[in-house]
Amino acid sequence: MNTTPLRGMFYGGDHAGTSCDIAVLASGLDIRIDGRTEATISYSDMAVSLAGTDDRYLKFDGRSFGAPVCVQTGNRDIANAIRAVAPPSRVTDQLDALSSKRTRRAVGRQSVILGAAALIGIFVLALYLAFDPAVKAVVSHIPVEWEEELGRSQAAAILEQTDTCSDEELNAAVSEIGGRLVAGMGKTPFAWNVKVIDSPEVNAFALPGGYVFINRGLIEASDSPEEVAGVLAHEFQHVLARHGMKNVAAQIGLRVVLYSLVGDAQAVQGFMLDNMAALAGMKFSRSQETEADRGAVRLARRSHIDPEGFLKFMKKLEQKEGSVPAGLAILSTHPDTGSRMDDIRDLIAQKGRGTVKPFSSDWTKIKKQCSPIRFSDPDSLPD
Repeated sequence: MNTTPLRGMFYGGDHAGTSCDIAVLASGLDIRIDGRTEATISYSDMAVSLAGTDDRYLKFDGRSFGAPVCVQTGNRDIANAIRAVAPPSRVTDQLDALSSKRTRRAVGRQSVILGAAALIGIFVLALYLAFDPAVKAVVSHIPVEWEEELGRSQAAAILEQTDTCSDEELNAAVSEIGGRLVAGMGKTPFAWNVKVIDSPEVNAFALPGGYVFINRGLIEASDSPEEVAGVLAHEFQHVLARHGMKNVAAQIGLRVVLYSLVGDAQAVQGFMLDNMAALAGMKFSRSQETEADRGAVRLARRSHIDPEGFLKFMKKLEQKEGSVPAGLAILSTHPDTGSRMDDIRDLIAQKGRGTVKPFSSDWTKIKKQCSPIRFSDPDSLPD
């Protein structure tokens, strides 16, 4: 019997997605909130299904004290823990059937990765004499769905290793910033996902497909939501311009072709994923940074956000650059702060600040909040 609690979300009574602990007992699942048992789902009337985006969660339905309840979790260890207590065969049969379904889905994801790698290999091979045009041609032919899946896979891997800030006020404030920027962009091919992760480094980064991460350290270093909005707008531009995918394509180059020619699909997949894993710390070129900076200023104006906030935050980076050798983490991925500030200042002078609308959050208060939890779903906010 495994009584080590697993994290999940409970639905029943007054609870609609409340974070909880799940203990696997010989008789069923014990649902605990704040250390007290809230419900018990017996194996005798338990129904197991998949839930969430791409069936990321195991969902357990049943009754507790006569009322319908359910709990869901993304921790797959719960299936082995249930099997270990020898529940009725009906329950294990359901778990086995769902495991087979997820295996088929995983095979489909591997096909996405291999397909993207094959496209890269074919185009780079055909256009290797003109490398930059080849890279652009490769990325232009990668479907958005593939790009989203690649970004989602890497985002999930990051969240599995890093705590996420779950504070409601903090997430509401960041969502307000992100929502204003998304509205300012108009129609885009991506579903944007922004999360604050519990890291003291002053940094932010974007993955292909619209997965954007802000470190707690950057939030704390800021003095206003406008400063964070400028950084977010900058990262959004990297995604829109598909800079990450272009850099991955450039790194992979002809090596994927060689793997493909010898038919080593496992090597292709491994090489693709290894390069995707480097995206969080990847350095962008000077031209890519300039493109993202200018796009960020334009996006801030369209979103009725003061673009001076971005300039103020860049000023902080410039001041830290000389006094802290190891510096803020964002400096290593966003170089040439001084010259970039000149570009931003000139563009604001040319275009003006536009019509500015204030944010509703009490930034001085919420920027110090986090409430870290381990949360592995890149497509939703933590409870």
